[in-house]
Amino acid sequence: MRVDWVPYSAAALVVGATALSVGAILVPQVGVLSSPLAALEVRPAGWLAVSGLYAVASIALILGLPAVLSIFDERGARAALVAAGFVVVGCFGTAAFAVLLVVYRALALGDLVDGGLRGLAGDTGLSVILYAWVLGFAVGELVLAYALLQERQVPRWVPGLLVLHVALTPLAPVLPDLAVALVALLVTIAFAALGIVAHQRTALPRP
Repeated sequence: MRVDWVPYSAAALVVGATALSVGAILVPQVGVLSSPLAALEVRPAGWLAVSGLYAVASIALILGLPAVLSIFDERGARAALVAAGFVVVGCFGTAAFAVLLVVYRALALGDLVDGGLRGLAGDTGLSVILYAWVLGFAVGELVLAYALLQERQVPRWVPGLLVLHVALTPLAPVLPDLAVALVALLVTIAFAALGIVAHQRTALPRP
């Protein structure tokens, strides 16, 4: 008996996007986009929750990518594969950041690092990982939006939300908290729509 895996992949996609957005919302904005560790010093109780959410997001988004790719037939298939590659890079970076967040927090609490979390915020290795996954997701979202516009299987507002999310994310440190939450939810809404479309396509009778 053939197992229809698309609904499960679509559900994982929604879970991953939601976890990523909630994790971003839990990190308070302190005016420096590249210093989430310094931001977590403002809200120290949130570091474990953010780490866990980012770990869940990295796994679930990778499991959800097949559902996204199932939407494409011909026109946007190549661009979608490229987008998936960038998103996977972002997911690996997210997972690495989640692990390092736990390790570095433990080092800071044990007074094993000078300057505490603010000192770790300037660590070169952590900054490279942070920029890698942020850039990976950003490029992946833009290429995916292009592929969706080519394929024309989803409403135009879906790729529009992806582009808007990429455009507004760098402005998060200067936006009010409510606006930051809304920006973070843009990608969740877009990926939820993609999951719904992927599931609906599997429910249609095939010729």
